[in-house]
Amino acid sequence: MDRCKYATPKIDKLIAALGEPGIAREIVVAEEKPFTAKAEVRKFLERAETPTLVVDAYIGVGTLDCFRTMKVPIRLLTGSQNNSIEAGFENALKAFQAEGFKIEVRRHAKLHDRHIAFNERCWLVGSSLKDAGKKAFHTMEIVDAKVEVLAALEAKWNGASPYP
Repeated sequence: MDRCKYATPKIDKLIAALGEPGIAREIVVAEEKPFTAKAEVRKFLERAETPTLVVDAYIGVGTLDCFRTMKVPIRLLTGSQNNSIEAGFENALKAFQAEGFKIEVRRHAKLHDRHIAFNERCWLVGSSLKDAGKKAFHTMEIVDAKVEVLAALEAKWNGASPYP
């Protein structure tokens, strides 16, 4: 009897539960460390091999700075309130796109939590990317409820309005 064929499914399940090597399950950066936080976020996001969904109710030029090392398309979902988008973001977005970055932005009226999803994984993010490091910055991977969370995020994206 070949024992390997019985162990392989269990090993595959363990590997899937552990996630891809090199992609953090959690990120923690103390407040007042904006350069460290932005560097950690960029290092994290550049591991994306699939289109990436970022949900953040408040965005600005600092949000785009977090994306500058990404090689995959980005979907950015933000709020529709007047203060959801910082002044100057539209011009920065056009310049970002002119440099070849593929990013689509949409707005939704009912956003609260922040999320990042790529490579069939999903993280809850504690503070806006635009302010990463000004306040404490934390991310934690969602594992058990991932399917439900991703479905809810996709529904929000599909119901959102294009920006600008």
